[in-house]
Amino acid sequence: MKIGTLKVQYFDYKSPDNPLNTSVLCLTQGFPPIFTSMTEFQAYLSFGFDHIFNFDAYDHILFIATLVAAYDMAFWKRMILILTAFTIGHSITLALSALGIFSMNNVLVEVLIACTILIAACYNLLLQRKTNSSPSILFQYLIATCFGLIHGLGFAGQFRALMGSGNEVLVALLAFNIGVELGQIVIIGIFLIILFLATRLLKISHHILCIGISLIAGITAIVLIVQRMQTL
Repeated sequence: MKIGTLKVQYFDYKSPDNPLNTSVLCLTQGFPPIFTSMTEFQAYLSFGFDHIFNFDAYDHILFIATLVAAYDMAFWKRMILILTAFTIGHSITLALSALGIFSMNNVLVEVLIACTILIAACYNLLLQRKTNSSPSILFQYLIATCFGLIHGLGFAGQFRALMGSGNEVLVALLAFNIGVELGQIVIIGIFLIILFLATRLLKISHHILCIGISLIAGITAIVLIVQRMQTL
């Protein structure tokens, strides 16, 4: 794919501290050799968006699905607040890691991401057992922010693999983060449509739907934790 004067290509990347192969995008200059900040912005925007839909990001998509599954369509405002908290969290650690202020072993980050999926799934299942449960929105906001901090470190691994020494970090970081958010919005939109069709047309109760999604997410998370722990 070519964006302005940049050619965007996928290649398999293996980090020294992460034995898991990861598909990433490589930016190579086309003609002319000097590209403008706008074409650079577009390239990183595209990378951030594509990363969400890359198969390697399925754990992130699964986490978002688990997070959204806890809320009925009537509580869409609360859902937006929780997703905003998650976005703030992963934006913070993505920036800190990209600027070289904080970093963590990539495999450990992958294990922690799987743990967030498992915790979110178990939390959903516990809520479904309590008919009158209404946890504090502040508590949920804080938990979503903390989980976002972990997922941001996962994004940072991909971002660092893409960054070149001559690139403007702040421009690239802003564009990449916006691309990730746009991808998340699309994923959430698709998932909400599925929830609407399942609950309103197929008449599947939200209670059953949440339990089903959470069970699938929890089992998948356990498998991921076991697999990823073996590579530590």
